Amino acid sequence: MNSFDPQRTFIHEIGHFIARELNKDVFKIGLGVDEIYITGNENFFTSKNGAGGTKPKKPKDFIENNIVYNPDELVAVLLYGCLFQSIYYKTKFNDCFTIQNYASGKKDAEHFSSLEKYISGQKRKRIVEYLDDEYINVLNSCPEHFELINKLHYEDFILCIRDGDYIIDIEKLRNELKPFSEEHASYYKQLIDRIKIINSS
Repeated sequence: MNSFDPQRTFIHEIGHFIARELNKDVFKIGLGVDEIYITGNENFFTSKNGAGGTKPKKPKDFIENNIVYNPDELVAVLLYGCLFQSIYYKTKFNDCFTIQNYASGKKDAEHFSSLEKYISGQKRKRIVEYLDDEYINVLNSCPEHFELINKLHYEDFILCIRDGDYIIDIEKLRNELKPFSEEHASYYKQLIDRIKIINSS
């Protein structure tokens, strides 16, 4: 069972944050992140919002139509929460990224599975295998790269509490993570390139 741990949720959401921000800055896709929230409810697994979330910025005239325009970059966003969590806690990626009850990445894994129209199940499997077998090892081989992430604590970034949720100060987090994001861009490009190769094969 996934126990209540705001710090774990914070690290998980930082992964999603980095992916969305790099999609914007490197690939000119999306508008980055609007908000990160972490539930203050110990019974988060009964909540429709789960343990937390990273909300993307949307244009003022945005109309939801359920069409995915950039599936390759969306896949990276979905994978990056559990990627960061597994590196930070030195746990197995698939212990997080699974549709099993109470897994931190359950909703991410479910969303990933729903992309059949854009990326077949076999290709999705190959993407996860690449990330789990190769990409994580590349990142783990450079522990100094994650030193900044390892020093972050959610309590230092709480902007306010809203309806029992901790709202993260996005601008403070963005400024704090700027050096990491700039350095991480080359790694992220490597993942996106591989996802595109797999999806186009």
